[in-house]
Amino acid sequence: MNESVGKPKALLLLKTSEENLLLVKKVNEIMPICGIVWEGLGFGARFRLLWKRKKRLGIFKLIDQVLYLMVRSLLSFCGFYPSIFPSLDKREKERIEKELDFLRVRSVNDPLVFEFIRDRRPELVIVSGTSILSRELIELVKVPIINYHAGITPEYRGVYGAFWALLEGEPHLVGSTIHLIDPGIDTGAILRQASIEIDLLKDTHLSLIEKQFLKGLELIEEVLKEFLNKGELRGYKKRGAKSKLYYHPGFTDLLKFWFKIGIR
Repeated sequence: MNESVGKPKALLLLKTSEENLLLVKKVNEIMPICGIVWEGLGFGARFRLLWKRKKRLGIFKLIDQVLYLMVRSLLSFCGFYPSIFPSLDKREKERIEKELDFLRVRSVNDPLVFEFIRDRRPELVIVSGTSILSRELIELVKVPIINYHAGITPEYRGVYGAFWALLEGEPHLVGSTIHLIDPGIDTGAILRQASIEIDLLKDTHLSLIEKQFLKGLELIEEVLKEFLNKGELRGYKKRGAKSKLYYHPGFTDLLKFWFKIGIR
C-alpha cells in the first residue's frame, strides 16, 4: 500500500541550485510533492535587480558588492572556499528529475507559476532562495507558505545573516529560521529557529551559509511532521526584538570580516 496516499501535498518554489536538490529529497521523504518550480533568473531580471539596488543603495555600494562577488567567485574557483555539502550522485538526480513535476521559469512571479499552483492544489508551499514573492502570488495561495531563511529573524532579515551577525558581534544570532511568509521581507511568524556551531579554525563565511542550510533541513523536517500531525502551523513573533534588513556584503565588508572575525 502506498503510504503517501491521503497525505497532504507540498509544492516547492526554489532557486535553481544543487543544495535545493537536498531540500527536494528531504521533503519527498516526508510528504508527497505535487510540483516544483525552479527559478533561474535570466540576465534581464538580474540587471533589473542590480538597477533597483543602485537606486536604493547608491552606485558606490553597488560597485563594492560587485567587487565582492568577483573576488568570492575567483577564490572559490581557486579552492579557497571548499563546499561542505553532501552531494547527490548522478542517478539520484536523474531519479528526482524523472519522478517529480518541474516547471522552469526565470521568475517565481511568472504567470505560468500562478497556473501551475492552481492546477496542482497543494496543501502546503515551501520556498527556498527565490526572489521575493509578489503580493498577488501570496494572495493566490490559500494554504500556508513557509520559507527557509539563512539567518535569525527578525534581527537578521535579508541575506548573509551569519556574516552580518558575526560582524556585529552577535555570534549567538548565527543560525537558521523557518517562518511563514507574509507580504514583508522575512517578517512572517516564526515556526522554528536554531543557531549553528561556529568553528573559527575551519569555517569560512560561505561554509557558515552551508551549515545554516543543513540546519534548515532539520528544522523543515520538524515543521513538516508537525503539519502532518496537526494539520496546521502556528508561528510566533518576538516582542521587542530589533529588526533590520541586510543586503549582500561588499568587498570592503569582506575585508572587515577577515580582519575582525578571523574567518576567511
